[in-house]
Amino acid sequence: MSDNSDLFSGVTESSSPQLRPAVGSSLVLFPILGAAALVLSGAHFLAVTGLPYASGLGTAILLALMFGLAGLYWYERRRTTVLLRKHEALLRATELRYQENSRLLETTLAHMYQGLVVVGLDGNVIIHNKRAEEYSGVTHEQFRFPAPAREIFREQLRIGEFGPDGSLMPEDVRKFFLEGIGTLPRSYVRKRPNGTVLEVRSEPMPGGGIVQSYTDITELVRAKEAAEAGARAKSIFLATMSHEIRTPLNGVLGMASLLREGQLSPQQRRNVDAITSCGDALLHIINDILDLSKLEAGMMEIENEPFELPALINSGVEMTRGAATTKGIAVEVEVDPKLPRIIRGDRNRLRQALLNLLSNAVKFTQEGKVVLRAAWLVPSGQLRIEVIDTGIGIPEEARDRLFKEFSQVDASISRRFGGTGLGLAITQRIVQAMNGRIGVDSEPGKGSRFWFEIPIVAAPDAVVAPDAAVEKRALPVPVSAIAGELAAAAGPRTGWRILVVEDMAVNQMVARGLLEARGHRVEVAADGVEAIAKAEANEYDLIFMDMQMPRMDGLEATRVIRARGGKLASIPIVAMTANAFGSDQAACMEAGMTDFLAKPIDADKLRDVIERVMSGRVAPAKQLSGAGAAFDAKPLDALRQQLGAPAVAEIVQSCRSEVPALLQQLERCVAGNAVDEATDLLRALRGALSSLGFVAAADYCRTQSEALAAGKPTDAQLAEVLDRLIGAGWAICDAFVTRAKTTEPLASAA
Repeated sequence: MSDNSDLFSGVTESSSPQLRPAVGSSLVLFPILGAAALVLSGAHFLAVTGLPYASGLGTAILLALMFGLAGLYWYERRRTTVLLRKHEALLRATELRYQENSRLLETTLAHMYQGLVVVGLDGNVIIHNKRAEEYSGVTHEQFRFPAPAREIFREQLRIGEFGPDGSLMPEDVRKFFLEGIGTLPRSYVRKRPNGTVLEVRSEPMPGGGIVQSYTDITELVRAKEAAEAGARAKSIFLATMSHEIRTPLNGVLGMASLLREGQLSPQQRRNVDAITSCGDALLHIINDILDLSKLEAGMMEIENEPFELPALINSGVEMTRGAATTKGIAVEVEVDPKLPRIIRGDRNRLRQALLNLLSNAVKFTQEGKVVLRAAWLVPSGQLRIEVIDTGIGIPEEARDRLFKEFSQVDASISRRFGGTGLGLAITQRIVQAMNGRIGVDSEPGKGSRFWFEIPIVAAPDAVVAPDAAVEKRALPVPVSAIAGELAAAAGPRTGWRILVVEDMAVNQMVARGLLEARGHRVEVAADGVEAIAKAEANEYDLIFMDMQMPRMDGLEATRVIRARGGKLASIPIVAMTANAFGSDQAACMEAGMTDFLAKPIDADKLRDVIERVMSGRVAPAKQLSGAGAAFDAKPLDALRQQLGAPAVAEIVQSCRSEVPALLQQLERCVAGNAVDEATDLLRALRGALSSLGFVAAADYCRTQSEALAAGKPTDAQLAEVLDRLIGAGWAICDAFVTRAKTTEPLASAA
């Protein structure tokens, strides 16, 4: 403890005025006594010389005066003595109070949980307590206080209190003390070599100098680290459960998808549809629970990317329209014309919130319609989405339960309509995560109006990434449903050589079945080690890689394959995993994968990812010569095996009747410079023609659509060239269709 005696200086001076009257009286008494002494001396002189006194009265007065002056002198001396004794007692009491206060201050400082240091205006440490000394690592004997704070700091640095080279001390603090650069932060955290974590706070004093406190926050830091570890454990648990649940579900839905593409009786097809419907419902529940868990753990990140808002809205409506049409419910859309076309935000989460509200509206509406309204609230810069239905409505007293997890308006709702009660709870959290708000207006028996408002930022000059335009597939396009189904069913003209890396046998069967049904050649590896060996020994066009496998997982296998260099450095590798978190996708991209495909895998997702990663690549299969260069029978053969010869004949006839109209529309689009519509038409035609085996025509559609996408002009006679290429293959196609009525494979009939 430093010397604190100066804290109580000046106490003696403050009490001295009490002595001043006695001292003043003594000073007056001395001249009187002097005068009396002169009188007595004069009297004595008269007596010696024999001179008579003036009178006896004068002598008496003189004597009285002398005795009075002597008494007064005695009184004043006595009074002065008493006052001096009182003053001495006051001094002793003051000293005792000082000692008591000093001991109290020392005891208080010594027993403080925090370390305390007072640095004076001159930079010297004038007060510190035992805890501060303990936290500093410098003993009291090393410095005579008051001591310069910078010298203490240098000593701490020398003995390693701040770690090697001061690594445990924040950089700005080190520069302030050692180099005099910058200012001392009001608060910072440092770690001691023994593991103790201190929070250091500095408060300036009014007269100059600072007061520093040191608080041990080790337990708080450990608790925080434990909480973060718990969150990570929860994340790992969710990822594991996601994988373990989705993996068998992938097998169920995948095998059901394969069954549906085969030749089934009406009853068998209904059974397969029931399996698929139940599997989809289970997958929806799993997704809701995982989404809620991610939101509770704070793991759901909101993205900020440009995307086309009208396309997203139309996509959500089209995805809901099928269920509404089945129930005989109309779905209407009202979009504010002032709504910006391109905005910045989280496309996926906005779509999820929109779909949740639309799905709920359709589910709880038995007749009437569902209306979606989208408006831009210009003054506040908010996007307002309203979903209005003519459904059962919600009582006033039940609305406070709407946005709670696993809650329904009443118990009968879940029995009548199904569901977990998570959709609205998740929607509310998503809207809140986007700094928005959500609400509902409803009247029982007349319907409900659910709405949410979120801030949006228009980005008219932003370039929308290709993946962000995926909603366009849900928009109406001038292509028949038959053509779209053909593209999904038959796949590319010659197929790719694909390696599927998957450890579960059922998932191998699903992937192989879905890929081979589309004309691809498939090989399988059971783990990462086998995948590396096969990738080095064979030439593949594409690899589908599971993430979690024995011996070596997909991430490590991808890193090894990339490290081999050559063609393996650029071969497309698509993650095929049941882990559904954004962090898993990021890990795949970091490992060198090209794309990400979440399980359960369906035919549409598989087709989309193949088209995405293989766009612009040329299939290595050899082209046929002569007439065969215009037509390949393998896709039709695959369709015959899956759907039967009558269905193939019907598909070919439907396509043949629609192609002329599509070519005329394409010609108008090119003439009118309608680039987007022409691109969509070319892509749709390419898919349909590929599915029937029109090799040359499909290739021509590809090259022209790529030219449009790159901003280059198309051939002036685009429609005429396509008509000639398609016409060259019709005769051969008709011959194959005729042979399809026999059991002989079409490919061998060539």
